[in-house]
Order: sequence, then structure tokens, then C-alpha cells
Amino acid sequence: MTPQQRSEAARKAAAKRRANKAAGIGPTPRTGRKRGGPAFTTPKPAAKDLKLVALAALEDAMVVKLRDTGVTPEARKAFERYQKLKALALGPVTSPAMQNEADSALRMATVELVKLAF
Repeated sequence: MTPQQRSEAARKAAAKRRANKAAGIGPTPRTGRKRGGPAFTTPKPAAKDLKLVALAALEDAMVVKLRDTGVTPEARKAFERYQKLKALALGPVTSPAMQNEADSALRMATVELVKLAF
């Protein structure tokens, strides 16, 4: 490109910038290289973790219900049963058979809590 062609291109570019500015059109942003993938990664939730979160939410619902309706002897008995099942579900597991028992206890604890909360 000759010096005359460069000056002509610069003059045209300046004229275009002035016209865009008068029309209210701003400069186009300059973007760099696009990078693939997310900026950060979050760990995938485990099924047991999600079950425990749901159990905690049900406990909150039960507390609100019993606060509003009052605590009955049946509710006390059901809550004690729920506490025992939850302790069994969250206790240490050393064998696959105990893991099955813990999973079953977690299901039963959830059912007990649903009965209490609703």
C-alpha cells in the first residue's frame, strides 16, 4: 500500500467514525480470542447429598407445621422414630449389606418425615 493509499484509507475511516458518532452509533467493541468452556467448574452433586438436602428441607417444613399446630404425643413418637432412622442412615458403613440397610433407613426416614410435615 502506498503512502497516498494509506492516507486516503485513514481519511475515509475518520469520516466514517464521524458519521457514526453523529448517528449515535458507538464504536464496535474489540474482542479477543474466544475461549472454550466455562470460566469455572462446579462439582456434580451426588445423589446422597441431594437426598440429605431434601431431608433437611422436610425437617424445616415439619418444624413450621408443629410450631403452628402444636406438638402432639403422636408427633413426638414419630419424631423419635425418625431420629433413630436418620442416625442409622447417616452412621458409618463398613460393608455393602450395611450400605443397603443405610439406604433403606434413609428412605424410611424420609417417609416418616413426610408424614410429620404434611
